[in-house]
Amino acid sequence: HVAPLQVENRSGNAGHPLNQACTGPGRMGKNRLATVMPVGLKREPMLYDAWQKVIQDRGDEVALRDLASGKSWTFAQMDREAHTRLPDKSPMVFPQGHSPEFIFTVLRGWRWGRVVCPLEIHHQPLAVPPPPPPCCHLKTTPAATGVPRAVAFTEAQLMADARNIVTTMGLRS
Repeated sequence: HVAPLQVENRSGNAGHPLNQACTGPGRMGKNRLATVMPVGLKREPMLYDAWQKVIQDRGDEVALRDLASGKSWTFAQMDREAHTRLPDKSPMVFPQGHSPEFIFTVLRGWRWGRVVCPLEIHHQPLAVPPPPPPCCHLKTTPAATGVPRAVAFTEAQLMADARNIVTTMGLRS
């Protein structure tokens, strides 16, 4: 038996069906959705826009190597994969596994405006409605302290996360 999933929504949309079980501002309870949304964020290039800039700057460079198959893709080839339509009209995609298809599914989700919810290999897709805009990504947490949770993120939050990783690890951007 699998416990129900709790979702934390950081979008601030109290009218969304996921928010119906909220226990009040600042308190976490069963099925609580955090409603934290930064105010006054300026519009910056977001995920797919940033990806397009990478394609423009580094399109012919090798971006991905699959050691299992020996195949590699340039940034431009990966972008062509992103233009492949998703198999259904579902508002969410669930990339899973450790293959190049995981990355292609994320890129397709960004390209086609779907909420992306990466899953561990042994996990099933979440039985929750997609978070409201501007959320675009769900991260699941382990159930180490009880019921697993999904935390909804905006593109701006994911971009800030990526910038922080690049800076902290001294990677080229």
